[in-house]
Amino acid sequence: MKSLAFAFLLLFCWVSPLFSNDDLPRRDYWPTSEWRSSPPQKQGMDQKKLNEINAYIKENLSLTSSVLIVRHGYIVFERYYDDSPKNRRKMWSATKGVLSGLIGIAIQKGHLIGPDQRMMDFFPEFVNSQLNPEARKVTIRHLLTMSDGISHREMDYFFRRENLISGFRAAPGSESFYNSLSPQIISMILSKTTGSKAVDFARKHLFEPLGIFDVYWQDTGDYSRGAYGMSLTTRDIAKIGYLYLNMGTWNDKEIIPQDWIRESTKRQIVNHQFTEYYKDYGYYWWIHPMGNYHAYYAEGMGGQFIVICPEVDLVVVITSNDNTLDDEKYLLIISEKIVPSIRR
Repeated sequence: MKSLAFAFLLLFCWVSPLFSNDDLPRRDYWPTSEWRSSPPQKQGMDQKKLNEINAYIKENLSLTSSVLIVRHGYIVFERYYDDSPKNRRKMWSATKGVLSGLIGIAIQKGHLIGPDQRMMDFFPEFVNSQLNPEARKVTIRHLLTMSDGISHREMDYFFRRENLISGFRAAPGSESFYNSLSPQIISMILSKTTGSKAVDFARKHLFEPLGIFDVYWQDTGDYSRGAYGMSLTTRDIAKIGYLYLNMGTWNDKEIIPQDWIRESTKRQIVNHQFTEYYKDYGYYWWIHPMGNYHAYYAEGMGGQFIVICPEVDLVVVITSNDNTLDDEKYLLIISEKIVPSIRR
């Protein structure tokens, strides 16, 4: 009977997640100064299967610029297909995932109360008798899920009076429409409440604690762009993913509140515009399994990805020079090559 119970215990340990959000693994180092590398097999990954990535990319994804895999905190695979690893990579819309984290930090530091604060409280200059009543219902949460219903044009970056007067696409909170206006308003709110551009707030409270100093983030003059515009090296992008994998904690210090990470990376709304890979949406993070494992990711146009698989302690960064809109093909590197290489 004891041997049978022990067998069940082993089975439970094998099929259960590596760690839960409330029981994070102890790290033997933090990559603040530099990442450490390790042979894949030492971190429970199949070297031969990982070697297939290069041939796969050459044959199918020739515009890939870099792939970096972190398992158990160590780089087990790192390839650059265009230029120096020291060069910054354009993250495009993956910028939004970083912006989401900054809102969590701003709440933690008392600059904001929470995601249910109303948008118009930050823009009293736009409140008048012509204001569409729906505008008064829009909250930070709606902006973070792109369910505010404001934007009528996909590339509409600025907070415009006419958008608040005219009819909305939908009632706030009812539908998600992927757009560039929502994150721009978030960036503006961040600046209005913290007294600095998002990039400066990020440098002090996010980038520098992680050892990220080579940062570029476009702005509109008064505000950092919310929808895109950030450029980091591939290794620094991986630090963002690793921070999320560790539920906002870095070197035993909470950078982003754990509750905020949890809320940001679970389904807040369903987006019906795209395919299954872009259906479940959190706060600027998409949620979709990679193989049999729960995963979430920040995505940028043309194949820029920060993918986190908490169950197997994995972070994957992919960047490319692809100008097409067929981003899903890059996720196949993860589901068809990286995930099958994991030994449980």
